[in-house]
Amino acid sequence: MKEIIIKADESNTSIKGSFYESLVTNIFKTQRYETIENVNFTGMEFDVLCSHIDRTNEKALVECKAKDKLKSDEITKFAFNVGFKKLNYGFFLFTKQFGHQVAGLIEELKNDPDSRYSNLYFWDAEKVIELLVASTQIKANNFSDDNYSVTKTILFYSYFGIFYITILSNSTLPTHFTVCDARTLETINSESLEKVIDEVDEIQSLTSYFSIPIQTKYDTEPILETIAEIQESDSWYDYKPAASRFFCG
Repeated sequence: MKEIIIKADESNTSIKGSFYESLVTNIFKTQRYETIENVNFTGMEFDVLCSHIDRTNEKALVECKAKDKLKSDEITKFAFNVGFKKLNYGFFLFTKQFGHQVAGLIEELKNDPDSRYSNLYFWDAEKVIELLVASTQIKANNFSDDNYSVTKTILFYSYFGIFYITILSNSTLPTHFTVCDARTLETINSESLEKVIDEVDEIQSLTSYFSIPIQTKYDTEPILETIAEIQESDSWYDYKPAASRFFCG
């Protein structure tokens, strides 16, 4: 399971509405689109309007939703806007997985018998992260460990950096987490780690993976076998083990 969490600087309220858009617009810029954010038409407001640089008549609407739950009418409104403005493509980007009702509606649009909505694309958190990796904004997070299974991966995009939070489990419930810089996959410093923990409620009750004590080779003091002294023979014909002085070479 994958999720994107967006955290803008609360001291700068003017960027809250466009913080997610500023992240995803770079995906389309790498595809040679020029982007305009927060475009207003009569009775409509578009998050991002894209115009292709080479295919001059090609335009696309990008709708970005960074919220806990979607409503079905947000999907129908998006589909109407793309069709009404006669745009070539529509891209709907969500920061979580689509819920049951919304996913069902999206499937109906995809299977429309007249293919009226074949130019619409709906991307959940997993697809958005994949595209961010492809656009080289972040690296792929391939964290694995023999003792823990990955239950969830969070891309945390914040005013102080962009991070991967990997939630781990060695039982039926999540038990640990680890955090790294999404651009370099390097471990972050303690100050940044504290900020991430303060902002993400889901990991506040978990244990940092790197605080797990490393298991030593011996759980207890090693038991050494007692070795008895061996007496050497006094002569070549003695039945005791031969002494070193009877060997040549």
